[in-house]
Amino acid sequence: MRHAARRVVDCQRGDNHRPAALSLRWARQGLALVERGVLPGKEPLRCLDHLPSLVAAQSEELLDVALGGRLAPLMKLPPHRRDALARTLLTYMECRDNAVAAAERLLVHEQTVRYRIRRLGETLGGIMLDPDRRIELLLLLHHLVRLDPGDRRLSPGGRAAGVNRG
Repeated sequence: MRHAARRVVDCQRGDNHRPAALSLRWARQGLALVERGVLPGKEPLRCLDHLPSLVAAQSEELLDVALGGRLAPLMKLPPHRRDALARTLLTYMECRDNAVAAAERLLVHEQTVRYRIRRLGETLGGIMLDPDRRIELLLLLHHLVRLDPGDRRLSPGGRAAGVNRG
């Protein structure tokens, strides 16, 4: 653990007013995510570069409950379909709703992305278009795709065939 702890960079870089205990708590959380395989462990980790994962990890129980409510139609799909659709929607949203950019990151054809987005629109209804729900949707998808312990996934390591975690 000491060797791994050296790989977590001080989370308060540039802010000498933040208490050391807070920085240590973030570093421990970051290290726990590295050990789970959620965050990369090959080079020093700067916690602030992984804010979505750290925030989601702080509220995993709440996000698990919210998945069943907000994304119930998606969660009812077979795991292999749910995995591909969730990854596609997260990547599409991270790419500012650009199907071409999302397709490049996912290593699929852009028409595949467009088809999946249309299917998700039918499945999820208005939540995808509601600007007030966008951050919530991003957080839920981030949790499902990047932090999910695996019990809801079919594919090993959370990868669907032909889908890159990018």
